[in-house]
Amino acid sequence: MGIVAKQSVLNTIYNYVGFIFGALNTLFLFTHIFNKTDYGLVTYLATTGNLLWPFLTFGMHNTLVKFYHSYTTQEEKNYFFSWILILPIITTLIVFCAYLLFYNEIHRYFENANAVVSPYIWMIFVLGLCAAYFELFFSWAKIHLKSVSGNFIKAIFLRVVISFLLLLVYLNYISVSQFMYAFAFSYLLRAVLMGIIAFRIHPFSFQFNRLKNTKELITYSALILIASVVSVYLLDLDKIMIEYFLPIEKLPSYSIAIYIASVIAVPARALLQITTPLTAKFLNEKDYNSLNNLNKKSSTNGLLISGIIAVLILTNTPAIFELVPENYELFIEIVVCISLVKVFDASLGVTNSILMNSDAYRLVLFFGIAVLFIAFGLNILLIPEYGIIGAAVATLVSYTIFNVVKLLFVKKYFNIHPYQLKSLGILIVLIIIGIAVSYINFKGFNPLVRLLTKGLLTVIIFLTLLLKLKLSPEISTSFNKYFKT
Repeated sequence: MGIVAKQSVLNTIYNYVGFIFGALNTLFLFTHIFNKTDYGLVTYLATTGNLLWPFLTFGMHNTLVKFYHSYTTQEEKNYFFSWILILPIITTLIVFCAYLLFYNEIHRYFENANAVVSPYIWMIFVLGLCAAYFELFFSWAKIHLKSVSGNFIKAIFLRVVISFLLLLVYLNYISVSQFMYAFAFSYLLRAVLMGIIAFRIHPFSFQFNRLKNTKELITYSALILIASVVSVYLLDLDKIMIEYFLPIEKLPSYSIAIYIASVIAVPARALLQITTPLTAKFLNEKDYNSLNNLNKKSSTNGLLISGIIAVLILTNTPAIFELVPENYELFIEIVVCISLVKVFDASLGVTNSILMNSDAYRLVLFFGIAVLFIAFGLNILLIPEYGIIGAAVATLVSYTIFNVVKLLFVKKYFNIHPYQLKSLGILIVLIIIGIAVSYINFKGFNPLVRLLTKGLLTVIIFLTLLLKLKLSPEISTSFNKYFKT
């Protein structure tokens, strides 16, 4: 097995393990140890820090990957990385000065709305800055083809630390307030560990001198910043808007439903690690026939895998909800909306990779900004009227518009699209399985037993239809190879 393939397998395993710890924290530990206000506070701070870090890096985490090998001498590479490392400090100072300038207005807002946030506003800067440096050091590791350690820290380390801290709160070794400080410190520790790993992978030194292609770097970084803002804000804007319109106690209920649906995206991310390099290769060679075939195959497999996971989730959501304390009001409508978003994303095949590696990407980015304003307007319109369900609907509509636009751009510029008649057949099969399984009940059984039993039954039905109807030759071949059917 080659180094890239081996790292892809390990990264996929780490993502799944990390997701398990994330589910443990989200569904069980936070809900049973914290009250809804404190849980909402942690969710809000983490979300806001996640929204801040792309601005603090100014897109340089991707710029480093793209331009690092264009420099021929180690001295030039040190100049390049040194400027990148100093940038988050500069941007953080600028943002912090703006915070000081509007200090009274910001604190007055939170004191009037969600006063619990006010003492911890400083933490947003810490979380954002630490996340920014983590991403920069992680990018340094990736350009030297050593992503496994960084992915372990990104997917598993922080979630395990949070689990440990929550257990300390449960055992009364630390208070909730102390947890908050330890939570911020865990972000700092993660960044420091990633920095040490990056230096050990390939040592670097601080050397400052003028770079020869500054204008090109800034232009590309600005585009990447826009891309990061669009992707991150479309994902997390709803949580910020919920805090604005509703009590912060509503955030945990929304986050739980989002996390339940987010498992759908895990296999799709693993698939992209394999298809993205092939997409770039076919584009560079202008082999549009192979690109079209790859797009359709990845769309079919993505739709199948994400679709059956969505069926598993939606038919078992009531049992999952029973595992969460009764004082958390949960809505299956939110899980449905976000599940549809994730399935639609997975069904795009390599559409996003095609756009990212083509000139059309710039146009799509600027349209993405327009979609952000649409999402912002929909949240303003729907949250006051429908609460957190309105936020989920706003996310669904915004993502649907953005994905349709991306499909239209790829169709126009390359005359290809990811769908075929088989896609409709897959949807029909998934809907039939979902309806059939939803009528099967195991009343009186423990929720976990119902989850496992119903889930196993769904998988058996799905695999039977998958093999009999030959919905995916690739999946069928792999299944027959490993199980000798």
